Amino acid sequence: MSTLLLDAGNTRMKWIFAEDLGRMPASAWTDGDAWPPAWSERPIAAIWLSSVRAEAVDADLCQRLYERYGYVVRRAHSTASACGVVNAYRQPERLGVDRWLALLAAAARPGAALVIDAGTALTIDALDAQGRHLGGRILPGQRLMIDALHRHTAQVRVATRLALPLVAGFADHTEAAVLQGVSSAQRGAVLLAYEQMRSLCPEQELRVLLTGGDSGALSDLFPAAQVEQDPDLVLRGLWRWGHDCDGERAVPI
Repeated sequence: MSTLLLDAGNTRMKWIFAEDLGRMPASAWTDGDAWPPAWSERPIAAIWLSSVRAEAVDADLCQRLYERYGYVVRRAHSTASACGVVNAYRQPERLGVDRWLALLAAAARPGAALVIDAGTALTIDALDAQGRHLGGRILPGQRLMIDALHRHTAQVRVATRLALPLVAGFADHTEAAVLQGVSSAQRGAVLLAYEQMRSLCPEQELRVLLTGGDSGALSDLFPAAQVEQDPDLVLRGLWRWGHDCDGERAVPI
């Protein structure tokens, strides 16, 4: 019997069967499309969901899944602690569940971690070697930065996403100026967080965990031995959360 893991982000949904974590990458699915054929090929015993979408949207999905499989979907929420991780937020439930689950996955590895999710938003979270979440940062992702310029300026227009490699130095046309500006903002924020994390945890081994569709543009900023790209980090955290809802138990991933 399989556990179906769902990660609903701002722009896409990913899914994987729990037993396939680490063996193959997660698949993409658009809510509203036909159910993926694989969902009919294995007996599903449980469905767990991580989502940053509106409650009403997920309620509809959960109802349709219940009607199809007969199981109530378990939806992850951020809590004060779980899997040995202590949430730094004053109101723990206000921490985005995707960030929380990524932290739970990061805690399965030894040492301190800087967890960076480069998607619709760029989020940065710090975790020390004892499992204490030190807090985080949020800034617009690449596309949001470009869209903001489109909406609020009359003549700045960029048709492409951020492309690498970018020419070093200063741009000589508007599109390149925007792309270099976006790149500088993203990379600068990440580098600053990295240096501050090293100052906060000088004696601890520091790892950088990258996830999200735009994370490839950031990997060259750090020593290769410290960097791990994991596109399924949130799903790994969801798997840990599902086995440790009360914060008393954790599972290896």
